[in-house]
Amino acid sequence: MNNYVAYLRVYEPVSAFHEPDRSRWTAYAASGTRPRRRDALAAEQLLVLRQLIGDGSAGGTGEHAYVRSADGVVYICPWQVPERTRQSAGDARLHIQTSGWTVPLAWFFPFAGAERWIALGRGGAPAQDGGGTVDLRATAHATRTLVYVTTMAHARRRVARGLTALRALGRQLRERQEAASRLAETLTVMDELAGLGRWLERFHPHALAELDYGGLVHLLNDAALCGDESAAEIGAVVAGMSRGHFELAHAMYRRVRARWLIFREFEQVN
Repeated sequence: MNNYVAYLRVYEPVSAFHEPDRSRWTAYAASGTRPRRRDALAAEQLLVLRQLIGDGSAGGTGEHAYVRSADGVVYICPWQVPERTRQSAGDARLHIQTSGWTVPLAWFFPFAGAERWIALGRGGAPAQDGGGTVDLRATAHATRTLVYVTTMAHARRRVARGLTALRALGRQLRERQEAASRLAETLTVMDELAGLGRWLERFHPHALAELDYGGLVHLLNDAALCGDESAAEIGAVVAGMSRGHFELAHAMYRRVRARWLIFREFEQVN
């Protein structure tokens, strides 16, 4: 099973669920036996693997979730392992998307650079938030992590702005008769971003969106992980296009694209 997987998750307020799910998730969040965040990813991956190989011990996998709390509100992101591994899942309302070996460029658009949280893990440098401040609570036992978290309102608004920026970028590439491959890749990201926007619209307006680098953090050393500002750079692309600064925006876009092309090469090697 490929452990080099990134995750895009949506957490909905527990109040957004209908009964009996609302009561079940409320009790689950308060449970002392549910997997905690540092162990949950490994537990989820094991359940996915068991589901894929038809292991009967994977029963009940749909009863687990990631849990967040903010400002007194409990948020739930169900794992939905059976639905995610079932070939017929189709249009199922899944709370988690996955990507092996790379983070799709479209996934950075909903987030801002200041919403990044990073922990280098035991033995590494102190964990830092997007502003570079040390989070002493996370340094002692944190696993190696890079995540972004934002509100659904911010995520949807940034996706809409991103689509506008990519359309403008596509027009500029056509006018300048740039290489067909560059234009095609831009159009592909635009299609992915439009699909991402439709996915986000399925959830509660007060939900949270989370981008988790997952196992990809182990493909980067500490300096590279701390220096990865992909969401901030995508934000600069959108801002640059909105101000008519095509050259700056295009250069930044190429920089982000080149960084993640390297990750695709890891997949080819393996």
